[in-house]
Amino acid sequence: MNHFIICYFTAFFCISTLAYGQGTAVNTTGDAAHNSAMLDVSSNNQGVLVPRMLSSQRIAISSPATGLLVYQTNSPAGFYFYNGTDWVSLSTSATGTAGGDLTGTYPNPTISSGAITTGKIADNAVTTAKISATGTAGPTTYLRGDGSWSTPAGGGSSTTSCELLVKMSATQNIAASTLDTIRFNDPIVSPTVGSFNSSTYGYTVGATGNYLINIVINGTSVTGCAPVVMVNSVQTEFGYSFALAALTPYPLRNNMTVVKRLNAGDVVKILGYNGNPTTTTVLTGGGPSSFSIVKL
Repeated sequence: MNHFIICYFTAFFCISTLAYGQGTAVNTTGDAAHNSAMLDVSSNNQGVLVPRMLSSQRIAISSPATGLLVYQTNSPAGFYFYNGTDWVSLSTSATGTAGGDLTGTYPNPTISSGAITTGKIADNAVTTAKISATGTAGPTTYLRGDGSWSTPAGGGSSTTSCELLVKMSATQNIAASTLDTIRFNDPIVSPTVGSFNSSTYGYTVGATGNYLINIVINGTSVTGCAPVVMVNSVQTEFGYSFALAALTPYPLRNNMTVVKRLNAGDVVKILGYNGNPTTTTVLTGGGPSSFSIVKL
């Protein structure tokens, strides 16, 4: 009798499959399988059992196919499928002791200390917004070991660049025994960090850092003119005065180079001092005299 029943259902399923030219339907109603299903199982009082196994048995499956589904019986119990790379739990709320890179218990495990290595972090995955640090992150700052953003001692520039090169557009006379602002008013290289006012002849520092200041003074008079650096109306550095009639076409030739630590907002001007008590000194315009600032 049992053999008869088995043969009957086998024949029924084969006829059903051939008759409808589609997937196999398993049901008590005789309905055909859905067109999209190779196997269509329907019931209102029974379910489907997939292979049940321990986690060690699941992991031991050799070369699992993508989409393979099993039910794990030990903790954390539930359905697992293989996504082509890893086994993924379908359980909405796992329980039990966590493993791998996690520690603690489900459903709220934590990441184990030292588990997240460089190789597990994708390139460009961590942005500055995700870094908890004091200060301001930007193109001219770096992250210190104490968790703060800081500007390099050189001022924050990755390369040394000429911030300003300005010359005199016209000849300037400085009276005897007089200290006067040299009228550098013709920018050849304009600032990219700070700013320059050609009317007041002052450079305003844009970023705190170290700067190299170079001054070249040439003139047609034999009277000397000493260069003076002034920061925020305070004279800070003084050059020397040199003039010799044999030096043509500029008997007056004075140079001065200084490296200074300047703060954002500082205003730098160049003065000239004519120490001769009786003779006016003449500074040549149009090119030979210059004032430059290099941001280090």
